[in-house]
Amino acid sequence: MRKMKIAVLLAAGVLALTACGQGTRKEETKAATEAAATAEAETDAVSEADDDYAGAGYETISPEEDAALTEEVSRMLAESLQEGLDEATAEDLSIMIAYPCYVGIGDGVVVNNEDEFLAIDMDEYMTDELREAIKSADIESIKMTKAGLIVGAESGTPNVIFGIAEDGTVGITGINP
Repeated sequence: MRKMKIAVLLAAGVLALTACGQGTRKEETKAATEAAATAEAETDAVSEADDDYAGAGYETISPEEDAALTEEVSRMLAESLQEGLDEATAEDLSIMIAYPCYVGIGDGVVVNNEDEFLAIDMDEYMTDELREAIKSADIESIKMTKAGLIVGAESGTPNVIFGIAEDGTVGITGINP
């Protein structure tokens, strides 16, 4: 799972470096990462972080660049999950979750934080069918949708969805066993 953790950190670094340009302060990097992850191609709103950076002379990225970056990070995370799936623990998966996250067990559950996610027995959502669907997915050929990058069976389910959460984090936003 070390590869998975490294990929997650790398993805966060890519977002931060792309959005903050020459910025070096910790607050600037955090705000730039959030700004890069939250902008969507169809929205006209400019986030507060973008305004701060534009006003400070830092470059911001276009919605098109943001969409491409979100897709790239989603693919990196999906490949990391695919490679490390056999050894993955619930704790490893929790690193990749973008909260809130939908978990399709029972009538469906929305988990809002790591504690809620870890309270669910991993065997409930990480079924053999889901594992096989993730392992056999051709991640490079999957098309990005409005929901995100849907990695799983060609029939639609089971799958894992990589997308943007409400807080701008790119990660797993849905698990559908």
